[in-house]
Amino acid sequence: KPYLSDSRESTDSGAYAVNFAAPVFDEGGNFIGAITLRLDIQKTSEQLMQGVKLAETGYVYVYDVSQNKIAIHPDFNIVGKTLEEIDLEFLKEVFQEEEGTHRYAFQGVDKIVTFHRIEPWGFFSGDNLKNWQVVATFPYTEVIAPARAMVNLILIIVIITAIIVIFASRTVAASFARPLEKITAVAQKVAEGDLTQEIEEIKVQDEVGRLSVAFRGMLEYIRELVANIINTSSTLAASSEELSSSIEEVSKATEEIAKTISQIAQGSTEQ
Repeated sequence: KPYLSDSRESTDSGAYAVNFAAPVFDEGGNFIGAITLRLDIQKTSEQLMQGVKLAETGYVYVYDVSQNKIAIHPDFNIVGKTLEEIDLEFLKEVFQEEEGTHRYAFQGVDKIVTFHRIEPWGFFSGDNLKNWQVVATFPYTEVIAPARAMVNLILIIVIITAIIVIFASRTVAASFARPLEKITAVAQKVAEGDLTQEIEEIKVQDEVGRLSVAFRGMLEYIRELVANIINTSSTLAASSEELSSSIEEVSKATEEIAKTISQIAQGSTEQ
């Protein structure tokens, strides 16, 4: 069967490597030899990190759960060491899970580690099953830096928006207040009896514009009403004068009638 070794230190080169071996058979199915391949962990680490960028200083490594050793790491000096040897023994229990994310402090730095176990496949399945975790680690501050920048940007946008809203509100309020102040001034003079006041026509079709139109109509109606009252009063005065003249004539006629009756009475007495 094909064979995949655990990572181990090479006896001839002193470097950590993973050995692959596959049997070779002839056309009759007879075993005639094996093809072997030694994978240099250091070169594999370099290839693993090519094009990988986690935040600013984050990196990826491979942890062998079964052997409790670092199988692949960008820092070659850490390859083959246990978690205890690199002061990460508290992650040993964490890495027993299939996958997950954990926050921890290492050498005074707040960090995030996220990991996922390699699924059995190819040389990693069957008798060669390797319990390896692919681990990514990076400082927590670098993770939240974009979020903080976004929060700062949002705060700036909110402040600018608030300033614009306040300015626009004051402008709109002023556009409402100026016509209202003019209408109020005219109303006060009308209340004092000055019906000669005029309201400037407001062409906007909002509440203030409709109020202006309504007030102009009311003022015009009051003028017409006062004019009608004046005309009625003049007519009433003329009628009163005519009535006074009629009463005076009736009074004179009554005096004449009284004199006549008195003469008749005197004549009757003499008769």
